[in-house]
Amino acid sequence: MADERQRQQARDEEPARAVELQHARELFERGDELREEDKLDEAKDAYMAALEISERLQDDEGKDKCQCMVALYLWQQGEFAKAVPLLRESLHLWTTSPVLSGNELNRAATLQGLGVCLTALAQYTEAEAVLREAVEIRRKKLPSGDPNILPGLWRLGHCLLDQGKESECEEVMRHALSVVETSSLSDDWGVVPALLALCVHLNGGNASEVDTLIANSNQRPKNPFALSYVGEVQLLQCKWPEAETSLQRAVKVVEDEYGKNRPWIVRSLVCWESVVLVRATTAMQKACLAELLLFSIHRAFPLVIPLEGKHYWDRAS
Repeated sequence: MADERQRQQARDEEPARAVELQHARELFERGDELREEDKLDEAKDAYMAALEISERLQDDEGKDKCQCMVALYLWQQGEFAKAVPLLRESLHLWTTSPVLSGNELNRAATLQGLGVCLTALAQYTEAEAVLREAVEIRRKKLPSGDPNILPGLWRLGHCLLDQGKESECEEVMRHALSVVETSSLSDDWGVVPALLALCVHLNGGNASEVDTLIANSNQRPKNPFALSYVGEVQLLQCKWPEAETSLQRAVKVVEDEYGKNRPWIVRSLVCWESVVLVRATTAMQKACLAELLLFSIHRAFPLVIPLEGKHYWDRAS
């Protein structure tokens, strides 16, 4: 008798539940629209409202989507430590919810996001593990040479470089470059030959190959990270004017294309140059880079927020 009452109650509540779920979907879609308009704070509020409904109604699919979009917002603001728990919760849902368990590519995107945030927080061991898992899922699920594997390869390569694993980074980026060279959809991936050029130089490789890779990167649309890799190579080659130009252009691209809503990239570049300063081997290199670092801070930070942050991510690929 009690079971029958519960079933009847569930049937009575179903129309109201359907209305609320539809409202959550509309809020999520509104969040996407606001994000496209670069109204990130308003988009976050819409996603949070949708998340509240999804959690209350135990809608795993909606909860996963909303958590990932809120995490993306936090990542874009450089709040990596706040994004990590949301991404972990989404990954937990993938192991417990039958609704989510089938889409491995979406899980790979969430793993990648977690890996990028952990890299930014210098939690390299776990970051490398989850980024490798994301790359492996895409390698198995996507056709050979599919450019959608490139974001994960780049993130993994950068994580390896941050740990001083230049040889492993070079191996990963050579794979990435083979994808770039065979895909018609990868023109924007100048970051791949740029990072590979840095790895080849750090590993004592052929100087002419380094120059060829830099030329390859420079032929592609300007990306602040690619310009920063190129600037680091030029610095280590003692090509001071070229290094200054590349790193200043990296900051200028951020200012012109991303503005105040993308402090994470500006802070990333400043922290990046700080890392390069540590890698510099001569007093002249250190002095040159210290001057460039001060330039970046004075130039970029009045436009954004105080200095304390690092890197970057993409949810869907």
